[in-house]
Amino acid sequence: MEWDLQAAEDAELRLEDRSRTRRETLARRDRRRRLLPWLLCLLPLPAAGAAALMYVLRSAGGDLEGWSAASAAGAVAGCVLVPALASGWIGRHHGRVDAVLWALITAAIQLALVAGVGFVALDLGP
Repeated sequence: MEWDLQAAEDAELRLEDRSRTRRETLARRDRRRRLLPWLLCLLPLPAAGAAALMYVLRSAGGDLEGWSAASAAGAVAGCVLVPALASGWIGRHHGRVDAVLWALITAAIQLALVAGVGFVALDLGP
């Protein structure tokens, strides 16, 4: 009888330890999910998209006149939408509204970077 009681206490201690470990893991994941949009969606993703768009514009000689309308629109939309969709995917854990807002914020920052850096600093603008 005493052995059964000791085994039950040991099992209870193991369960409490696993539960504490699981709570700590979930807390770390929640912290990471809260910080990840702030770390990636405000500068790295928009900067990567802006760099890709500037590369496309630079490789075309500063304008996309030589490209067909569909390929030019596809290239520009791809350079803007891919980082925005990635931001929305990263922000999806906070809800649909937040995911859409992160995507819009990323697209706005990216377009501001393209206008500011590309058109002014690199003299690619009108």
